[in-house]
Amino acid sequence: MVGPAKANIASKLLAKSLGVVTKRSKHLMPCFHSGRIGGLGLDGLLVSLLMARFPPIAESGGHVLGSEAHPQDCPDPCRHARNLTKFHLLWTRLPKPDHDHLVLLFGLCQHRRMAEVEIRSLTPEDVQATVTVWERSRRRAQPWLEERLNYSRDQNLEYFRNVIAREYAVWVAWSGRRIVGLLALGSGKIDQLFVDPDHQRKGVGSTLLRKAKALEPGGLTLFTHQRNTSARSFYERHGFRSVRFGVSPPPESEPDVLYVWDAASETPGS
Repeated sequence: MVGPAKANIASKLLAKSLGVVTKRSKHLMPCFHSGRIGGLGLDGLLVSLLMARFPPIAESGGHVLGSEAHPQDCPDPCRHARNLTKFHLLWTRLPKPDHDHLVLLFGLCQHRRMAEVEIRSLTPEDVQATVTVWERSRRRAQPWLEERLNYSRDQNLEYFRNVIAREYAVWVAWSGRRIVGLLALGSGKIDQLFVDPDHQRKGVGSTLLRKAKALEPGGLTLFTHQRNTSARSFYERHGFRSVRFGVSPPPESEPDVLYVWDAASETPGS
């Protein structure tokens, strides 16, 4: 057990240094004050927070305590290094679990963080829920554009049914009893790949992308907006290369970037 005073200091320092969102921090504070998380103690929460802040580390197998922090997967490597250093400083002041304890911690953290996802072909009954995910994700990814275009729900439904669902094969990601993501794919082109904001950073997008690669092993192309740095980092982490910068057609007229992927140039783990 960790004393309440030390747990309080640790919780505030870690939440600040790792940039954990306020909502998540408040949710986890009781775990700090009790000195336990899932019966595994404060170490489990520290590992959970680090893996939540740096998903590439979790997906790489949990090399948190070593020197390989995969900074190339972080949009800001300098900040990544500073945060990781702060984590190391905090970690060194805490009791160390043994090797078996660490293995169990990483396994539990990854199991809790990663969603169980099933990919299915879109059915007519899925359209309403799928468009809801599509709208929510677009508002999160590109709020400036959604505000400017200001499409109504009916307009979005019409476009999805009459354009996307007719011109592309649409796949939806299910987690539990909910649709949490979608993929629109045709002739080697990813036209849409979106994940509900509440289910991002849980492996849903990676699962959809693996589906696309399996269906189109000869290669893939896609466009995303230059300002969408989160999407760009995601695709680059999965082996896509930017090959052309331009502007999307009206009515968007937004600076975009063309990405390509081919299996021959893919590195292991991407």
